[in-house]
Amino acid sequence: MKDKLNRDKFIFNQKAIKYLADVVSESNLTEIEYKCADISIKISKNGPAAAPMQNYAPMPMQMPLQPSEIPLKQALEAKPASEKRSVTAPVVGKIYVAEKPGLPALIKVGDKVEVGQKIFIIEAMKVMNNVKSTESGTISKILVQDGQAVEFGQKLVELE
Repeated sequence: MKDKLNRDKFIFNQKAIKYLADVVSESNLTEIEYKCADISIKISKNGPAAAPMQNYAPMPMQMPLQPSEIPLKQALEAKPASEKRSVTAPVVGKIYVAEKPGLPALIKVGDKVEVGQKIFIIEAMKVMNNVKSTESGTISKILVQDGQAVEFGQKLVELE
């Protein structure tokens, strides 16, 4: 008898889950939650629901770009030679200064770089994105460290 009762409860939950999933998928809702006695069901379009973060500002979500999609807009803009130029992060993620752990850094202070030259790698959502220089010049300052988290638009290097 107990086995039949548990199976009936499970079937109820399957029907409820299917119904709630249909409601979410056919509407503008992104999440729905149903609670009744000891039953709680939560359906989300964006994957599993996460516990709310306390005392943190929400971070904007930036999809990782493939290396060929990283914009070179800054390279096309003319800037005065006296103005400090920089290369910024094209995506949010964790930055790496070398191709692989243990290998030398892709760039160092004093190196000359050209537009389109790979200077860093940013890991964003388990995807490795090549960061290419958007400026030509000599590296005067590296503003990030290996393994550091970077924001979209954050300055990575300064050029002379």
